[in-house]
Amino acid sequence: MLDFGLHQGLGLQSHAPREDLRLLAMVSTPDANGGLETLWQLCLHLQHLGYPVVVLDGTASETTQSPGLQDLLAQPAWADGLRPGGRTGAGTLAVLPAQKGLQTLARHSTLPAQALQCLHPWLRHYALVVLYAPLGVLASPLLEGSMATPLVLMQPGQAGVIDSYRQLKLLALHAGLTGLVACLGRSYPAQAQRLAQESLESLRRCAARHLGQQPRTTLIRADRPQELQRLALQWLENACTLTAPTDQCALPLTYPQGTPAHFAQSH
Repeated sequence: MLDFGLHQGLGLQSHAPREDLRLLAMVSTPDANGGLETLWQLCLHLQHLGYPVVVLDGTASETTQSPGLQDLLAQPAWADGLRPGGRTGAGTLAVLPAQKGLQTLARHSTLPAQALQCLHPWLRHYALVVLYAPLGVLASPLLEGSMATPLVLMQPGQAGVIDSYRQLKLLALHAGLTGLVACLGRSYPAQAQRLAQESLESLRRCAARHLGQQPRTTLIRADRPQELQRLALQWLENACTLTAPTDQCALPLTYPQGTPAHFAQSH
């Protein structure tokens, strides 16, 4: 079923939108900064636009009660139930705990970025794979050469500028990536909005001077759904494509038989 061969429709198949599997990445933030809430809202906006989403949550570890990416790598047959409206039901968001699985992929080969392509046969029923993980996972060879543009959430003010610059620097040094920086807040009073704009300008100057980059930045009022939808579209514009591997990936993993397969979660 997963064999690849030449046939008359190969040219047309390469242009079929349903065959595309695109990767989005987002740097995880402490819950107090609204990172998870923003992630869910962005993913739901993308699903409402017709892009089925599966989230690889690198902040959550796979367990017996909550299997995830590591278990999928060990028993690819579980992927048969991973499809929009499958285990989670229509209109819900599929989430896989992925902390251990991402570590496995990072060790898979001398070119870890190619390991992400192994996900294509198993997640191909979705349109978007969202990788939500700590900076140390994204600023690593796992994403090197992937052309991904990780989303970085920024708090207004000097501390937010320093932290966001640090994240952009590590993404550039260790993965050769630029970021999409979104400064989030509520409907600002004029003074607070000016502070947010000045913070983004300061970040852009620092990135240009010290990193030679011009990261995309945007100011988003998180209590306005239309602005979150705009951010979702900007994020989508920076997605990279996961191509099908030329050879089926074989990860040397073994798991006991009978491990539960109810790893797709709903949020």
